[in-house]
Amino acid sequence: MAPPVRFAVTSDGLTIAYRTWGGGQPIVFVRGWITHVEAPESNPAFRAWLTRLGDQLAVTCYDSRGNGLSDRDLPDPPVLDDLVTDLEAVVDALGGRDVILWGSSFGGPIAIRYAARHPGRVSRLILDGTFGDGRRLTSHDRRDAFLSLLRLAGQQPDAIFAALSYLTDPAPGMTHEARVSVMRRSIHPTLLEPLYGLLFEIDVVADASRLSVDTLVLHRSGSRAVPVSAGRQLAAMIPGARFVGLPGRAQNPWEENPEPALAAIGEFLGHDLVPDEPLRVSTDSSRPRAVMFTDIEESTAMTVRLGDEAAQEIVRIHNQIVRAALVAVEGIEVKHTGDGIMASVPSITGALAAAIAVQETLSAHAESHPETAFRVRVGINAGEPLSEDDDLFGVVVQLASRTCAVAAPGQILVTNVVREMAAGKGFRFENRGEQAVRGFDEPVRLWLVVSRSPSFPP
Repeated sequence: MAPPVRFAVTSDGLTIAYRTWGGGQPIVFVRGWITHVEAPESNPAFRAWLTRLGDQLAVTCYDSRGNGLSDRDLPDPPVLDDLVTDLEAVVDALGGRDVILWGSSFGGPIAIRYAARHPGRVSRLILDGTFGDGRRLTSHDRRDAFLSLLRLAGQQPDAIFAALSYLTDPAPGMTHEARVSVMRRSIHPTLLEPLYGLLFEIDVVADASRLSVDTLVLHRSGSRAVPVSAGRQLAAMIPGARFVGLPGRAQNPWEENPEPALAAIGEFLGHDLVPDEPLRVSTDSSRPRAVMFTDIEESTAMTVRLGDEAAQEIVRIHNQIVRAALVAVEGIEVKHTGDGIMASVPSITGALAAAIAVQETLSAHAESHPETAFRVRVGINAGEPLSEDDDLFGVVVQLASRTCAVAAPGQILVTNVVREMAAGKGFRFENRGEQAVRGFDEPVRLWLVVSRSPSFPP
């Protein structure tokens, strides 16, 4: 039976929802935002993780203000101290002393500030996939591109929510539609941009340097949501902190291969947390990569018609939109093609989510800025391309490029292998039959991704 949902009241009068799994020494999971205390019911990997921890610990998860089942109607977007106030209310409701804090991702700075303010209440501190100085997480250009994408969440919430979900978990254990549903329940789309804006302003370096609690810092070596360098820097800030690097690419410790994280946490807390049977629910370690091409419609004619300066502004807008979508799914821009971008994405579903986000963002841009409206064709193929000198080569790349060339402006066309590997993930396709593709002796079956936009129907 699932544990009951309870509510704590903050010092400023808000209700904060929380649930506790298992029994034993209390450990509070601090996530920060985009949470829902009922999420384990639809996330098998997270549920298995909580169940395992709950065999020996009392694990409390909660929703910060503006999230999940907690108060959602806020007069202003939260700041860091507001989020610390929410944690204070939950810890008070649990008895107020000797809790283990587990600060994960955005929740790390919240847990750090709480532990610095209330050193007598925290018995141990676990920090995973997190940071101490948000200003150093990425470049200004990548930050601005990411926030620009999130700013469109009010107009295109499904596309933005999907892109964000693939950022932390590139190998989905849930369908595309289920991911969007969980995100929609967790947070209002208009709160995304101010909260992530807060992320890039957070600085708890001073708090971290005065911590006196035993601290374990965990970080996945391949995470792109928060780079491992941020975890190492954080461990160096905290006196006596132990750093453990974890293998893999998924941001969350319960995804991909959870056993190394369970072993490190168990050793730190004095418990045997590694199960006899692996907790793995899904992994993408053996999956091929997706190769995606974008191409601006009639870019040469556009330059002649508009002039160099105005045409370059169109290219700049295209680049910003595509790059922001790639960041959200851990995609890599391989190169700029002059009138488009070639990208590599570690999962097929992530590439599809990015392509949909690009087309829907362009549609929103066309409605709000008709003077600079333009259309883009997208083509996606999947396989194991050859890699050399930070570039990709081979048949996989060539077919992705040719697929893009066949697509009409505003369309997303994919090869049959992409469609087959996305089966059951919630995407809808329309069979466009076998088509002659330049450079290939035999016809290639292509599929249209059904992603209709009000301005540019496919």
